[in-house]
Amino acid sequence: MKSILQAWGFFFMFFLLLFVSGLTAQLRPARDSLRILSVTPTGQTETRDQSLMIVVFFNKPMVSLRELPHSEGTGPLEFQPQIKGRYRWLGTSTLTFVPDDTLSFATAYKAIIPAGTRSLGGSTLTKDYSWTLQTPRPVLVRTPPGNAAKWAELNQLIYLQFDQPIDPERAGPFVTVYQDNATESFQLRYPTDAEMTKYRWAFPKKYVLVIDPDKPFHTGASIRIQLKAGLPGSVGLLGMDHDASFFFSTYPQFCFYGMASRNGQSPDQNIRLDFSNPVAMKGLVRHISFRPKLSFPDDYFSDDYERYDKLYLSLPLLPDTEYVVTVDKSLKDIFGNELGRDTTFTFTTGPFAPFCIMVTGPGLLEAYGPKTFQLVARNVDTVRVRMAPIPVDSLIPLLTRGNLFYSDRPFYRLKFEVDSLWALRLSRNRLTRLPVRLERGLAGADHGFVFAEINRVQQGSDAGSYYKSLFQVTSLCITAKFSPENNLIWVTRLKDTAPVPDAHVQIRDTQNHILWSGKTDSQGIVKTPGWGTFGMKPMSWWGQPRLWVFAKSGDDWADARTEDGTGIEPWRFNIPYSWQPTYQPLEGQIFTDRGLYLAGDVVHIKGIVRKKWKTSGPFLLASPLQFAYLIRRTSLC
Repeated sequence: MKSILQAWGFFFMFFLLLFVSGLTAQLRPARDSLRILSVTPTGQTETRDQSLMIVVFFNKPMVSLRELPHSEGTGPLEFQPQIKGRYRWLGTSTLTFVPDDTLSFATAYKAIIPAGTRSLGGSTLTKDYSWTLQTPRPVLVRTPPGNAAKWAELNQLIYLQFDQPIDPERAGPFVTVYQDNATESFQLRYPTDAEMTKYRWAFPKKYVLVIDPDKPFHTGASIRIQLKAGLPGSVGLLGMDHDASFFFSTYPQFCFYGMASRNGQSPDQNIRLDFSNPVAMKGLVRHISFRPKLSFPDDYFSDDYERYDKLYLSLPLLPDTEYVVTVDKSLKDIFGNELGRDTTFTFTTGPFAPFCIMVTGPGLLEAYGPKTFQLVARNVDTVRVRMAPIPVDSLIPLLTRGNLFYSDRPFYRLKFEVDSLWALRLSRNRLTRLPVRLERGLAGADHGFVFAEINRVQQGSDAGSYYKSLFQVTSLCITAKFSPENNLIWVTRLKDTAPVPDAHVQIRDTQNHILWSGKTDSQGIVKTPGWGTFGMKPMSWWGQPRLWVFAKSGDDWADARTEDGTGIEPWRFNIPYSWQPTYQPLEGQIFTDRGLYLAGDVVHIKGIVRKKWKTSGPFLLASPLQFAYLIRRTSLC
């Protein structure tokens, strides 16, 4: 029994081997045949010049490896319709083809690699391999007048700009013009030179078709242009691949719609007049009158650029006044249509909008004068006034806060000694200047720094605008010149410009550190080290570090900083200076004992360093210094 099973197993394995061998024999020709792996481009191609390259990737070497030739005279590609071009093999199995000339628009080209094409090893293509290239169909690019345009002329010409040449005769059957859903007859032609210039078209006329209606359109008509799919270009059999349409309307009967705001018109805002058709500003002001009489700005009478159906007039309106306005019948729209009848209407103005303003930002008040600043207000019932004295040591931390003077929010990070409501009791509609006294903010002192904030209060809440100032109330004046090497500080009296001797002067940085302190001489002048000697670096490539100068005489303080202004420009006195000063206290040179060395030679390096003497004098030899040299290895020639 065992021997019988072994015999059957032997025969089974024998027949299995025969079957696998036969199957392998059948599959080998397919696996060894020549095939096309991929081609590019396929489908629609956007080429309109000679930059198109057709690439075919074979699965086997087609040519022997060689130097890349400039071109090949022949290749296995065929085209219907025919395309002449240049072949080139990239490597052994990639074929490229570049047409000699521009391909025709709207044309489908069939590319074929015929059956029997042979590889370098003898494998052949068993059947034709083909694909289609399609150049762009016509596309509508621009349509003056544009889609949904209003106020077209009754004799409006319609322009169709395409992305390729179009033949009027071939395109005619695909174009329909509708006026209020009824078809209209027209002529289709190329534009004239004048029309090409009007629209600044710098391409051939054959890219544009002009629809010239046989008769004018109606007033207020809706015009729709329909282009059917299949609209052909000048060449090729492929037309537009989908329908296209756009519409516009002609100008309606000219009429005046009225004024946008008739009751409660704000006297400090423009009035708006609405018309059915665009009107030129210079025409309107000649055909409109107001009682009480109003004067128009002079430029309105020559303004031919404001040509809209809604015109805004900026006029010196009186508050709480009734106006009678007449637009006379001779007013014309931009198409020459007259209004036809006089139109009279009235409107009333309300009061001026509540308004208040004051000087904002850092400021200075002379301590020997009135310690007040002005608040300008109109139609404001109540304002909130807040004031806080600022100690000298708190000034820099306060001024370096980025949101200090923001007008859309109050400032809370201070202890306000004054926080009260001020009932202004103003005359209605009259702009009034009111003094704001700083004595309470100074806490009884004659000098000092005061932060003041005022905002308009309306119905128990603020109106959203906060006016903030930081005043230094002082009798001192600081004139300063800053540089990397030194600073020159001059302290004088504001009242008579007399110098202030023995004034205490401090130089501080933005972290409020005192970098230097000293006193002025009998002329009120003191020289201090510059920002370079403090090791400070510019905040930007175009600027310099921020320094603060404080001067004190008795209990009177004043401050200045490098960002307060440019002051007296040196160029006005023909003095050369640098916009971006740098700190260069040392100048040096290093050199070696000779210029050329052999491998293994010892190189001796020496250097000379000079230091600028008293910033304005010559460079002298510096005291012995220690330097670290870094020698980088460079590429060898």
